[in-house]
Amino acid sequence: MKNERLIVRTALSVVILGSGFATGGAQAQDHCDITGSYTCSTQCQNNTPGKASVTALANGKYLFHNETPTSQAHSQAEGYEEKPNTYRVPDWENARATPDAECRELIFSNGTHWSRFP
Repeated sequence: MKNERLIVRTALSVVILGSGFATGGAQAQDHCDITGSYTCSTQCQNNTPGKASVTALANGKYLFHNETPTSQAHSQAEGYEEKPNTYRVPDWENARATPDAECRELIFSNGTHWSRFP
């Protein structure tokens, strides 16, 4: 009888701990780290896929940089986090960028997609 209670308590502890880890993992995905290197993969400027990057600046701002040759004056622009996982880039026609659910891609409001380097 004592052994059965011990087994039940141990199993219950494992279930409770396991659910805590599962919840912690889900919460970690609530906010993506968008900094790093990307490749423009969809609706790129001049229809030319190319390299892009996001760098964190001070005061919660970000530098969005598109290395694809373009006739536009702004190949890089400063942006900020408007709300969790929504970034505004005013100098790019007030574009809005949001990461996908896996935090592997930035999707801009104009249809452009930046995919992370593998």
